[in-house]
Amino acid sequence: MEEYVCGGVNFTSASRHRLSFNSDSLHDFAKLRRVKRIGLTGSIGSGKSTVAKLLVARGIPVLDADAAARRVSSSAGVLRAVSSQLGAEYVLPDDLNRAALAQLVFADPNARAMLNSIIHPKVREEMARLEAQLETAGARAVVQDIPLLFENNLQTLFDAVILVDAPLETRVARVMQRDGATREAVLARDSAQMPSSEKRARADFTIENDGDQDALEGQLDDVLVKLGLLERSRKLGRLAGRLHVDDEAFKSADEEIEQMFVDSRIFPNEDY
Repeated sequence: MEEYVCGGVNFTSASRHRLSFNSDSLHDFAKLRRVKRIGLTGSIGSGKSTVAKLLVARGIPVLDADAAARRVSSSAGVLRAVSSQLGAEYVLPDDLNRAALAQLVFADPNARAMLNSIIHPKVREEMARLEAQLETAGARAVVQDIPLLFENNLQTLFDAVILVDAPLETRVARVMQRDGATREAVLARDSAQMPSSEKRARADFTIENDGDQDALEGQLDDVLVKLGLLERSRKLGRLAGRLHVDDEAFKSADEEIEQMFVDSRIFPNEDY
């Protein structure tokens, strides 16, 4: 059900060069930027998060849309909009009433669309802001980890999209073990997403995560070679790790980048 909460992302200060973006400017920004933007997506239980960690270990910055959604969804502007458009009962003093919203948007597609229209632009602005910081710091490529990338028709914002996939039964078993969920609950969540066959048709690269770790890493490295990223990827590992997924990383990301500007150096890769 969590996939419904933000639509494109689930619910589970700036650097010296201040840049601001709105959702309408993203396509213009895509034309002007130098950094290569890669989308990463996958159905529930596909192992997308594992691939994201492998990318970080190879020194490629990964920005997590889920973490960006958590960051922006508790902002004053979002809380006011949700209270006004959906109802005061869906807002707490300092955050969204996520449990109540999850029930609402699961049952009401119109409410889900309204919530998406409030949160999606803010998430995209946050992702663009962080990407701009990384480019200023010297990154030549940035991966954006977006669970429902195709469902929200975001593929045109990327130079390439990597899909992580696995057979349905494998994915269901993984989520049941990870979340303690019932088979029926996992299948319901999966059915709310675009079918894997359609995602495969849209993706530029598909990584089959139905084998062992070595096989997974081998496929990823093959993709990175084709993208021309494997050699350059090792130069921003520490920065990538600081910006990936963790809420504390987002809290300290600006300070980290600011210090790097002060020090005028990029640190070597560290284990993630």
